[in-house]
Amino acid sequence: MAEGEAQVLVLAVERYLRDRTGPGPASGSGSSLYDVTVTGLGVPVKKYLLSPQLNRLVQRNLLSSGCLLRVSRFSALPNGVPVIERAEALGAASPAPAAGLPASLPGSRPLTTCRRHYLPLWGDSDYYGEEWRAMGCEQEDVSTEGLKIITLKELEMTWKGRWKLPPLLVKVMYKSRLRHYGKPCKNVDWPYQAYFEVADCSGMMTAVLWNSLCPRLFRSLEIGTVLLIQQYVVKDGYQKRTRPVSYYPEIKICNEIDISLNSQKPTADIKIIPQNQVKPEWRLPEIKYHFITRNKLETLPDNYTCDVIGLVTFVGRCERIRKTDDEDFWIRRFVEMVDETSEKPFILELYSTSQPEIHEKLHPVTFLVCTQMRIIGSNLQTGKPITYLTSSSETQIYVTGYHKGRPYTADSRVKRFIQWAKSQQEKDFLERAFVGGHYSFPLLPSSFREYSQSIKEITLTSMGEVKEKIESLNYKEHKRLVVQGIITSVRYNSPSPSAECLTDKEHIQYRCNKGNEEQSKKRKVMQIKSGLSEPSHKSIKEELVPNPDQLSSSEETEEEYYTADEGVNGIEEVANFEPKEVAFDYSWQSSKWPNIKRQVKEILPFGQLLPESYPHRFKYSQKEELMRKHNLHPSSYVSTLLDSTKNAKEFTSALNHGYYSVTIVDLNQEIAMDIVFLPSGLGVDRIFDTSANDTSLISILSGACTSETAVSNDQLMKTAPELDGKHFLFILDLYYNGNNRTEVMLKRVYERC
Repeated sequence: MAEGEAQVLVLAVERYLRDRTGPGPASGSGSSLYDVTVTGLGVPVKKYLLSPQLNRLVQRNLLSSGCLLRVSRFSALPNGVPVIERAEALGAASPAPAAGLPASLPGSRPLTTCRRHYLPLWGDSDYYGEEWRAMGCEQEDVSTEGLKIITLKELEMTWKGRWKLPPLLVKVMYKSRLRHYGKPCKNVDWPYQAYFEVADCSGMMTAVLWNSLCPRLFRSLEIGTVLLIQQYVVKDGYQKRTRPVSYYPEIKICNEIDISLNSQKPTADIKIIPQNQVKPEWRLPEIKYHFITRNKLETLPDNYTCDVIGLVTFVGRCERIRKTDDEDFWIRRFVEMVDETSEKPFILELYSTSQPEIHEKLHPVTFLVCTQMRIIGSNLQTGKPITYLTSSSETQIYVTGYHKGRPYTADSRVKRFIQWAKSQQEKDFLERAFVGGHYSFPLLPSSFREYSQSIKEITLTSMGEVKEKIESLNYKEHKRLVVQGIITSVRYNSPSPSAECLTDKEHIQYRCNKGNEEQSKKRKVMQIKSGLSEPSHKSIKEELVPNPDQLSSSEETEEEYYTADEGVNGIEEVANFEPKEVAFDYSWQSSKWPNIKRQVKEILPFGQLLPESYPHRFKYSQKEELMRKHNLHPSSYVSTLLDSTKNAKEFTSALNHGYYSVTIVDLNQEIAMDIVFLPSGLGVDRIFDTSANDTSLISILSGACTSETAVSNDQLMKTAPELDGKHFLFILDLYYNGNNRTEVMLKRVYERC
């Protein structure tokens, strides 16, 4: 065991499951192990096993690629594997080094187990590693002459009792996300599985890709791909899984059996047939889509499955939601996009679709196509529908740069959208383009009874447990809690990070979408005050969409175009103009609070809105920094060569109103907590009208807003005494940003009867 300090740069942090050959788990370390590749002065590039006792540093993203690490003890396992035993994370290297780093990392396999693969660092629904990029199934000249090909209908009727099954000629119609079924202490080289719905002229059936065939073929088998399949196995169909909603009523679906494509016994023979070799006489079905427009969304029923296309105006931050298994997470983000039929955007809840390279390139002012999306509608509070779309296990997404050659480019709905997009003004979209921040959606029901009925189980969390929950959060983890207590103080905070209180003329406007006319008037007024002239209008260039049949364009073309116009810079300057006024303090405090404060044992300080909680205006000059900030931190230094030390304060905030700091106290009056209430999120309040006209503070905290009334904080605080002495149930949203920065947001209050 070697003592002595060494300061090193972390090049990569890679995760895998422990097995019988690895070190035993430390208390609370979980079933994952981490290999850390480092370099430094006097330390060559080398991969170490991270002691399981240090796993928490990775789970909180304190030890990450691009950070400096002070190692105080090295050791080795009996088999010689080097181990980092003691270490302290020192934060990101500044500036991030780009020169002198290795072109590739040492070894692509874990150090301590029999496993041949690493897992994605933050979730199991994606793939990770060079094996997935290096392997693939190349299209090749394929001859079907002399082959006794059978149809899927014939296979369904004749498969039993046959040892060797004839070849199949099919087209991929739907594709599921990747499923990782690996377990600790269960050794399978490549524990992966993926479902594909394939069809020919006689019917549709499920093909299941297993194990090592997944890194080799998963990325190559796209929707519309034509396959010649030999050496396969037929098994009874697995019924306990999700299936796509078929857009082909004329095609018979066989769910009773599955085509099993194995890596051995036998090894499946799968060939991709190039499109120019596909023959009409094969009568393979054409790929169909069910694209809907935004103006039709509210007319469609719950759980309706459809496809959508739009121009992205908002991309939310990544959120990780813990599954029942404490160590695995769902990864999601909210996205808004518009089309030509409505001022209201589509609101999309996108979970991982096993397309990590596309999700990383998702940003505002890009064309987004999402397939197999499911409509979620509700009639909360007002009876008016609040409808959004959520992804399914079979959803596929595509952004600018990934559209070329996709079957949907020939769809008439897509062509109409492209014609509209080409006529739009670039500045209109840059003005409404935002990234990240707290996104309060979907809205909660108006009563706690409805809320409790909408989820499986309600657990009240004590204030003491809240502290434990906060400390247990992992990197970018979102968690919702229900606590009970009283409100003892409320204070309004100015949106300006440097100001402590509100200007005399500032109002909170509880309104929804009032159209572009009001926004346009406001911009003109601001331009007059600042002396800036109206920027010239330009339409989106042909380079962005060179051909409506292809719907493809390079990222370089977009960036070159959108950063070249001086008018765009003018818009940003106008947006940043803030008149200076005399400041006033708007706050309320319960008369009981001074006595209660003397009794409480601890006050948890989460009442300040973090810079990471602000949505930021999207600028092409900051695209890489903005998206890296709101994407998940990469496993390898290769993606972090840009300076990773930029602070969120350097980006332009899109928050045009302030927030409230609310102090709540548990019923035992032992623990108090300062939390943030943001009266309106980035998207929801400016989209949907409500009929409520109660503008009291208790009404606002309860989720009500008005579509017409602007409320001054002076008026609002006069209603605050209504809060005094009442018992509430608080719905809290916790989110851990990393760097020991946690936000605690008040989603809604319910008054206890």
